Amino acid sequence: MSISDGSADAARTFVTVKVGVEDVNDNKPVFDKEEYEYSLKEGVYKMHRLGQIFATDGDVGLNGKVSYSLSDSSLPFVISRDDGSLTVDGTLDRESIPEYRLVFT
Repeated sequence: MSISDGSADAARTFVTVKVGVEDVNDNKPVFDKEEYEYSLKEGVYKMHRLGQIFATDGDVGLNGKVSYSLSDSSLPFVISRDDGSLTVDGTLDRESIPEYRLVFT
């Protein structure tokens, strides 16, 4: 970029201008598996760790930070918002509910 003082002999000076392009949140998180499957015996559990759900996001900075949540918080499962650790916290009774299908968002 240049600038002049407008005189007849036009004294000029130059400066370099850098324009940074910031990332926008244009990538959605991608899970590392299409399905996770765990099994355990019926019973009462208190924060028993089942495993970990893992996803990545192609964005950078805060836009690329993944946080986990369950779509139904009434179930006896807890997901760590930060690292995707899945735990059971409650009673599992096979005769009442033989299988759970969890949806993570």
